[in-house]
Amino acid sequence: MSEGNQEEKISLKKKFVATRYALERVLFDEEKPKVERKSQRPVIGLGIIILAEAVMLALWLAFQKFAFVPSDIVHVEIIKKLYSSISGGDFAVLMSPYSAGIKKFAPPLYYLTYIPFLKISGSLKFAMFCVNTLYFSIIAFSLYSLVKGRKVESGWIAAAFAGALPFVLDLLRKPDPMIAAVAFACAAYTVFILSHSFEKRRFSGFFFGVFTACGLMSHKFFIFYCLPPLVPFLSYIISFERERILGGFLFLIVFAGLWYVKNGFYYFLSYSFIGGKLIPYTGFSVKNFFWFFPAALNSMHIIMFLIGIVCLLWMYLAVFNPYDGRKPVLIWVFLPSIFFSFFFEKNPSYLFPSIIAISAAVGVMTPRIIYKHMLALCAFFLVINQSGFL
Repeated sequence: MSEGNQEEKISLKKKFVATRYALERVLFDEEKPKVERKSQRPVIGLGIIILAEAVMLALWLAFQKFAFVPSDIVHVEIIKKLYSSISGGDFAVLMSPYSAGIKKFAPPLYYLTYIPFLKISGSLKFAMFCVNTLYFSIIAFSLYSLVKGRKVESGWIAAAFAGALPFVLDLLRKPDPMIAAVAFACAAYTVFILSHSFEKRRFSGFFFGVFTACGLMSHKFFIFYCLPPLVPFLSYIISFERERILGGFLFLIVFAGLWYVKNGFYYFLSYSFIGGKLIPYTGFSVKNFFWFFPAALNSMHIIMFLIGIVCLLWMYLAVFNPYDGRKPVLIWVFLPSIFFSFFFEKNPSYLFPSIIAISAAVGVMTPRIIYKHMLALCAFFLVINQSGFL
């Protein structure tokens, strides 16, 4: 290639980048944080989003012929056995669930969340409404906190888009610990990204350890979702700055590590004895690589999927005022998803704690001139997906 052609290509590339920069500046120039007086407006907006989700769930439970499907019965039985044991004073079941006859390898935190609400009402439907609304509140608050640094409206859009996703609505309607895994994944990654890999914010390591421990105690696969931030978290243990994460590390080990050590070996032997699998590993296969995309599309529906993917790629490639957490968000979406695509049985629900991060990208990359339109579109998706039209 001649020197003249090479210089021409470089010049065209610079012009292309300059054009993108100018366009993005027009769209996002006012999204830099501004010093404003304290007000209740951000909290009220987030509260309205959570309330709308709770109302939609309450209406669905009230007007639908509610019945648990066979896959939910397993979770219902675990809730009942834990409730019966703890009500009878048998707190040893917390560390030894097999003593209550629980044959499924299921970390107990999500199921334990039902107990206070069952004591109040005695209704499993009411308890499920309260528990799943609580976990959605964690999802909404985490995503809002993750991107509200751009502008308050960006945080609202991230939370509203997540609430309108079909798989989130579906998780809210059943007693599935995956909703807890989604919630604690959002919380853990929010701490990790906002603290710039634990470099900032004094107590970030502690809170990350708490959220990760709660996630591990809610779902057996949570370790695969939090692995990217867990690596730098654990690296601090051998550094001179270990005091930043020591509290969170100790909480992680004591709260989650001991439970897995005690129960993992027992259930591994039990599953092996009956010819089952503790973890549904199916082996490496390159042909599974493209399984992620149709599975994610079916879980989100095509319009929301396309909006999310476009925003995710745009966020990563943006040249004007790029989002600081764009790389961790991209890793959050794709690394666990690709891992499950390659090595585990093809269950779309395994992708939920990672593809929820697309909501953050939508919040970040929504131009200021269409904030209201995007919030209205999220409300439209919520109603349509709730009714089952899409």
